[in-house]
Amino acid sequence: MPVISRMSGGKEIWTSLWCTPIYKIDLFAVALIIPVASRQATNLGASPASVGLVGTIYGILQLISAPLVGRWSDIGGRRSTLLLCLFFTSIGYIFMGLSTSIVHYLLARVPLGIFKHSISITRAYLAEITPKDQRAKVFGYFNGISSIGFIIGPLIGGHLAEMENGFFKVSIVTSAIFAAWFVFVLLFMNEPQHRGLPNTKSVQDFTGGEFNNKFPSSLQTFKEIIKSGHELFFIRFLQGFSATLFRSNFTLSLEQKFDSTPIITGRIISFGSIASALCALGVGRLVQFYGNMPRLYFHSCTLRIIALVLLILAPNIPSFLVFYFLLCMGNSVARICSTNLSIERGKVEDAGALLGLNQSVMSICRTVSPLIAGVSQEVTAEGPAILSVILSIATASLVGTTVLVEKKISDKKKQL
Repeated sequence: MPVISRMSGGKEIWTSLWCTPIYKIDLFAVALIIPVASRQATNLGASPASVGLVGTIYGILQLISAPLVGRWSDIGGRRSTLLLCLFFTSIGYIFMGLSTSIVHYLLARVPLGIFKHSISITRAYLAEITPKDQRAKVFGYFNGISSIGFIIGPLIGGHLAEMENGFFKVSIVTSAIFAAWFVFVLLFMNEPQHRGLPNTKSVQDFTGGEFNNKFPSSLQTFKEIIKSGHELFFIRFLQGFSATLFRSNFTLSLEQKFDSTPIITGRIISFGSIASALCALGVGRLVQFYGNMPRLYFHSCTLRIIALVLLILAPNIPSFLVFYFLLCMGNSVARICSTNLSIERGKVEDAGALLGLNQSVMSICRTVSPLIAGVSQEVTAEGPAILSVILSIATASLVGTTVLVEKKISDKKKQL
C-alpha cells in the first residue's frame, strides 16, 4: 500500500499513511489498560512492592529484547517481525485477562516484555520508506498522534473496568485491537523494495553488518560524548529518575490518597496527556521569550519541585489537577532544555548517538523506578512523590551550580 507518491513537478506528498491509524490504535490500546493494570495486580493479592517488581521485570525484558528484535527486523524484514510482535502481544493481553494469581499475571507480562516493540518496528519501517527530507515532518506527525491515544484510551479503559469482569473485558478489547492490526499488516503491508537505511556513519556503527568490527570506535564515540558533558548526563539521569518514580504506581497512589476509581483514574491520566501536549506546544515560544536556556532550565527544575510538593499536600482531586498541570509544564520545559544543552556541548555529527544515549538513560530509569517506587509506597502512599522531590532538589542544585554558573562565566568572558 503506497505511503508516498509523486505529483507533477516531482513534489512528494502523502497520499496514504497506513501507519497513521494503526500507530494511534497501538497507543490507544495500551492506554486502555493503564488505569486498571496495577489495580488488577493488587486485586490478585500483590503489594505495592510486588506491583513495582512486575514493572521492573517488564522493563528488564524490554531492555534485553529491544536490540535483539530490532536487529532481527533488520535481517528478517520489518513485516515478518511486526507480525510476530503483534501476534504475541495479542496473546499476552489475553493471558493477562485470564490471570487468576499474581504469578499468572507476571507470566502473562513476559510475552509483552519480549515482543511489545510494534511502535519501534513501525518507526524503522517509516524511516526506510520516507525520503530523508520528509522524515522530520513524518515523525513529528506521528509523535503528535500519540497524545490522542493517551487522551482517549484511559477514559474508555476506566469505564470498561467499572463493568462486571471489567479487567477481563479491557484485556480482551486490547488484545482484539492488536489482532486487528495483525490482520491489517498481513493483508496490506509489504516489505520496502529497497531495504536498508542510508549508509551513514551512525548506521555503519550501530546497524550495519560491520557492527562487531566498528564496536571499539562506537564505544569511543560514546566516551567522547559523555566526556564533553558528563554532568549533563548525570543531571539527565536524576531528572528522568525523578519523573519515572512519580509515574510508577501512579494509579495505586491515586487509589490510596483519594480512593480513586478506574473511571476517575482514567480521567486524571487523560488530563495529564492533554496538559503535556499543550505544554509541549508552548515550549518553543517560552524558550524564545527567555533567551537564556540555562536559566530557563533552572527555573523549570524549580517549578517541578514546587509542583511535586503541592501534589503531596493536595487535599482533593481538583487541586491535584491544578498542581499536576504545573508538573507537566516543568517536565516539558526541562526535557527540551536538557536535550538542547547536551547537543550544544557535543558535536553535530554525534547528535544521533547523543540522543540515543539519552534514551538509554531513560530506559534504565523506567526499569529501576517501579521497584523503588513500590517499596517506598509500602511505607507511605506518598513515598514515590517524596523520593521524586528529593531527586528534583538534587537536579535543580546541580543545574544551578554547574550549568547556570557556567553560563554566567561565559557571559562575563564575552563582555571582557
